[in-house]
Amino acid sequence: MPKIPPKASVILSLILSNAFSVILLVIAVIMPVQASQVSPTGTFIKSILYDNLGDGYLTWFLIWGYVIIALALACCVAVTLLLLRVRKGLVFTAKSVSYIRFISWACVFLAAIVLIGQLFHSAAYIVSLAMAFLGLCLRVVKNVIEAATEIKNENDLTV
Repeated sequence: MPKIPPKASVILSLILSNAFSVILLVIAVIMPVQASQVSPTGTFIKSILYDNLGDGYLTWFLIWGYVIIALALACCVAVTLLLLRVRKGLVFTAKSVSYIRFISWACVFLAAIVLIGQLFHSAAYIVSLAMAFLGLCLRVVKNVIEAATEIKNENDLTV
């Protein structure tokens, strides 16, 4: 597999992060139209929700969707800020660690929120599991970067 030069890789990651943000914003705009065309029947829980909430079912679904989009956009902003720090060579700093910490916890919260989506779609637990695993992986990366930051700070003091 060809290796991308580090500077080009950061620029590519910035472009992808910003493109993902734009996609999320487009989804936020078209979501009400798309959601109104989805039939609420299908699973037992969805039928109970629709029977009890009626048109409120769509409102709760949209609230759920917008909370997910807001958290995902916050993650995109944090990723962009982190990548800008990487581009400046400010990787092993407390601020960079805080961005990774935020993104990892946001993934864990997203996993919990998406799990609530089990009420709307029966396969939401698969996405929730993936988000939880991503959050776990990011927690490990955060711990590694945090330890490397401490080592770097100790080395800076000894020189």
